[in-house]
Amino acid sequence: MKFNLFINESLEEEHVDIFCKKKDATVDKILSLQKSLEIIGKDENNIQVILSPDTILYFDSVDKTTFAYTKNQALEIQGSLKNLEDNLESYGFIRISKSNIVNIYKIKKLVPEYNMRIRVYFENNEFLIINRAYKKIFSQALKERRHII
Repeated sequence: MKFNLFINESLEEEHVDIFCKKKDATVDKILSLQKSLEIIGKDENNIQVILSPDTILYFDSVDKTTFAYTKNQALEIQGSLKNLEDNLESYGFIRISKSNIVNIYKIKKLVPEYNMRIRVYFENNEFLIINRAYKKIFSQALKERRHII
């Protein structure tokens, strides 16, 4: 199978097109990979929304309910933070506290806090605090993925 990459900065939405003579095992694997990356959430009107991991800034768990936060909205999703952490680690998601997982590729800046904590600001200027217990793991993830710190 041949792959081509075309970079076009004027695109409004990224997309992938698959051209094939027939749908075979390789095409099925590609399609199943795409499906495995989808996260289904419900907005405030209880309407289902399909999210791609690269649109999510962070996950938050409150009273056994998990929320995915994008630049413009919060969506309730199914699943635990542990499952999300396990499934999305390779896409840049790292736990920073008992109730938060962040997308390290959506971090805008880091600000040191007192008591050895770090304030993490996202692209939409929201922020979360990295718990001291997760600071070392977070720093290591930044070094490996973004070559920071």
